[in-house]
Amino acid sequence: MGQPMEPGHDDAPEPALRRVGITSSLKELRHYSATRLLEEGTDLNTVAGRLGHAEGSTTLKFLSSPGPPTSVPQRSSLPA
Repeated sequence: MGQPMEPGHDDAPEPALRRVGITSSLKELRHYSATRLLEEGTDLNTVAGRLGHAEGSTTLKFLSSPGPPTSVPQRSSLPA
């Protein structure tokens, strides 16, 4: 934890993501998660720490736009 992701690191879980209908990459989901945490009021330094960023400014560079990626199913549509 807290180390940069290696190139291709997000390829490993992609077959499992595809099986449940998620076509976003792990990196896209990571950015979306950080964005949602901040939108919901989580402290920037807390989010930065969870992502392994030393500084909040690094986290802010990689935020996604508001709203879920279009290929991520809504919680209600995921299997239980």
